[in-house]
Amino acid sequence: YFEAPETGMYFFRCLADDAAMLKINGAVVCGDATGELKENIQLNQSGAVALSKGMHAVEIDFVENMGNERLRLYFKRSETSDWVFMELKDFFRTSNRNK
Repeated sequence: YFEAPETGMYFFRCLADDAAMLKINGAVVCGDATGELKENIQLNQSGAVALSKGMHAVEIDFVENMGNERLRLYFKRSETSDWVFMELKDFFRTSNRNK
């Protein structure tokens, strides 16, 4: 889960080796595909989604074929702000106790 501290637009960026896709509330937001994912869709490394304040379901599809592996996710609150690296603690929340 991703917790949106307030209602508004959220911008996400996904960088992967070999491939990854970020979904929020079941919708594809961004992805990076030098390898293959199960869906045959066009991916953009960055995307935006309007979120209401609160918790939102996150799904991350990740493919590693061989060699180096990398999965980096970033977010920001406006187009002009700097990207913030998302740590594992920014996900995997099931309640307010897990912050």
